[in-house]
Amino acid sequence: GAATAAASRPGGAAEAAGSPAQSREPRAVEQRVFVKIAPHAEKPELLARLKQLLQEHPGPVATVLFYEQQQKLLALSDDYRIKPSPTLFSDMEKMLGEGTVKIK
Repeated sequence: GAATAAASRPGGAAEAAGSPAQSREPRAVEQRVFVKIAPHAEKPELLARLKQLLQEHPGPVATVLFYEQQQKLLALSDDYRIKPSPTLFSDMEKMLGEGTVKIK
C-alpha cells in the first residue's frame, strides 16, 4: 500500500504529524487584523482615509472592522488585505485611537 511506503520513507512521519492541523484548517492559520471603530470614529471621511492607508500597505493579511457601538464585525474585501507593520498600526491608531488595532 502507498501509505506504508510513505511511512517508511525518512521524513514521512514528520509530514504525517503536520497533517491533522491542515485537514481541520484549509490554509495555514490565518491571521487577521481587527480594527475597532469607536463611535467617534464612525465618520465617512475617516473610514475613507483608513481604507486609503490600508491600500498603501498591500499584503496577505485580511482586515476586519469591529464597530463598537453596533457590536458588528465587518470583514473588508481582499482589496484591503495588508502587510502588518508597526508603522502602519501606529498610523491607524493615530487615526482611530490607542489600542484600536489588534492582530490575531
